[in-house]
Amino acid sequence: MLDSVLTELGDIRGWNALDMGSGPCSMVVCLANKIGDGRVFAVDLFAGIMNNLKKALTWDRFVRTVVIKADLRRLDFFKDNFVDLITAYDTLSVVDQYTPGGTPYVLNEARRVLKPGGWFVVVDHEPVESIEPLDKPEEVEVRWWKVHMDVEKALGKSSGTEYTAKGLIETLKRAGFAISHWRRTERGDVGEGMNFGAKIRERASRITSESLRRRMFHEMKEVEEDGAEYGMREFPRYVIYARNSLTSPKTLKPLQLRDLYHTVRRTDLLL
Repeated sequence: MLDSVLTELGDIRGWNALDMGSGPCSMVVCLANKIGDGRVFAVDLFAGIMNNLKKALTWDRFVRTVVIKADLRRLDFFKDNFVDLITAYDTLSVVDQYTPGGTPYVLNEARRVLKPGGWFVVVDHEPVESIEPLDKPEEVEVRWWKVHMDVEKALGKSSGTEYTAKGLIETLKRAGFAISHWRRTERGDVGEGMNFGAKIRERASRITSESLRRRMFHEMKEVEEDGAEYGMREFPRYVIYARNSLTSPKTLKPLQLRDLYHTVRRTDLLL
């Protein structure tokens, strides 16, 4: 799916590309495989993405990929108008989870470091509650996402902001991007089921209500069992192709350095 998203841009060999919020690095791998002698910059709060890339890329592509652990709200290490392309895959929907109120800052930084006329490609999902699964593997995927969100809700935390395609287009316009076009992506293939991992289980163990805590762990067990039996299919997302306009980014209230420091130093992300 991500390969087809980038193919629509044409030949990107030799470009400098920034992937915002790289997570499992799926987009970074696609970029590295298409960008030739260009450079890919992967920026995320989670330091463990380096290990993902070591496993997924050949050495010649790995050495052309720069991994930076940083807060997306302030990318001082990039000069203005530096990159040809910025990608954000399942990133904008979780910005407010890690940095509440941070979306305007992230989009401002994207506009600052992107060349005038450069591409900003956003791939995200419709609100999970609105997705009608195609089959059992897709149902497992939806339930997997819902468990993550339910755990955060039970802890009184935000799980981010889920945008409709229309809503995110308006958000990008307000930030100063010019929308080229958008489309829905194709449904993914059926892959192996996934477990929830130690981090989400540890967070679920903090739920104070015993009955709710038990229900969360029971749902995790059922989702993992169904994933092992049926597999998981990623539900369709939408992709928005936007261009950086010639106007200057907005002037926002300066961020406190201590807030940026505390975000980057979150102990659950120092792995």
